Amino acid sequence: MKKSLFLLLSGLQCLAQNFTNGSLENWDIPCSVDQAPYGWTQNSTTSSGLEKYELDVCPFTVVAASDGDKYGGGLGIGTSQGEGIGQFVTGFTIGTTYVLTFDFIGGYYIDDPLLGYAQWHIIQGVTDVSQTVPFYHHDANWQTHQYVFTATLPSYFFTFRVYAVSDDILGSGGIDNFNIQPLLSLPSHMGNTMELVPNPVRQQSFIMLRYPVKDASLEVYNALGQCVRKTTGISGGTVPFDRGSLNSGIYFIKLLDDFSVTCAAKIVVE
Repeated sequence: MKKSLFLLLSGLQCLAQNFTNGSLENWDIPCSVDQAPYGWTQNSTTSSGLEKYELDVCPFTVVAASDGDKYGGGLGIGTSQGEGIGQFVTGFTIGTTYVLTFDFIGGYYIDDPLLGYAQWHIIQGVTDVSQTVPFYHHDANWQTHQYVFTATLPSYFFTFRVYAVSDDILGSGGIDNFNIQPLLSLPSHMGNTMELVPNPVRQQSFIMLRYPVKDASLEVYNALGQCVRKTTGISGGTVPFDRGSLNSGIYFIKLLDDFSVTCAAKIVVE
């Protein structure tokens, strides 16, 4: 399904400005060299940069890319230092709503007591505008993150940087397959968003979806990136969300629909 979806999106790319070398396939450098792929710049807050990962070519690469053969791998040091890449994208139509998507995965598969949960962040200009759900460095299944925005400028610099979820650990993640498309030109499931009402949650709230889902799964993560609840077989556009046994605090909810597209939101439980 992911490959057929990518092919469909590729056919729509002429409708909007998109990333140069969004698949990262044009990255002809040796492994473990801090040099950005063609069309991108290193944009890290650490002394090192994003590295090329390629199965059967680069050491420690044990998972194939989500698109093609190559993808990027980065390290986050606490919540303020991380490796990443960026690109200046032009040609946006002011007032048009776009959806930006990319694929992400755990980035390091050797046990290390210092490694924990991480998140990829999207920085639009100088503002941190969107984050993936927390993922563990051992996670070996690709997920898709999406960020929906309405253009107020004709161009933006986008940075994608990985951070750990807390200051006392390291985080590691892989990233691949960057795309930007006008929201209205995409199949409806690609433009899905969700909102929890009311939020903060006291006893029961409702997840309000832009488009109904079928056979979706809902996962709840605590601030440490630990999955504390999972519900499957979710269908419809309005989904009840019960507090249940959740303690007061900040949580992240992730909805994975039948097209393997992820929506995520931050919630507060009082």
